[in-house]
Amino acid sequence: AVRVRGRLEAAQAARVRAQQAREEREARKGAAAGWLGLGGNLARTRAAAWLETRADPAEIAAVADSFLVLRELAAQGAGRAVLPAFIADGDARLRRIARLPADMAVPVWVACHEDLIEVPRLKAVRGQLVAALKTAAPRLSGPGG
Repeated sequence: AVRVRGRLEAAQAARVRAQQAREEREARKGAAAGWLGLGGNLARTRAAAWLETRADPAEIAAVADSFLVLRELAAQGAGRAVLPAFIADGDARLRRIARLPADMAVPVWVACHEDLIEVPRLKAVRGQLVAALKTAAPRLSGPGG
């Protein structure tokens, strides 16, 4: 029984090592491709400013003006992307390689024109939006957010 257990543990360890090697190859593949830049309206975001301080322009493999497009590019191995947690965390094709600083968080505003602030239907919709955002806050913030 001791020998069988030792063989099982060795097989388990071999599977773990193989998985780690696959993950390292995937990380190197993404790193070799460089970064995915943020263009258009995304170029004015905190994520773009963060990336600008860390990536040499020569390291930018592609640029997109949509986080959804950036997610797809990253999933295809085109490079590393800075993505909102609620877009990336549910995608099994992606792997988090770093946690961004807390100051990268951005507020979500539920606003209304001041002339319409007391319109009952709009007031009800704003209340529902605020409640839904509170419920979704953990998913929107990501782990540790």
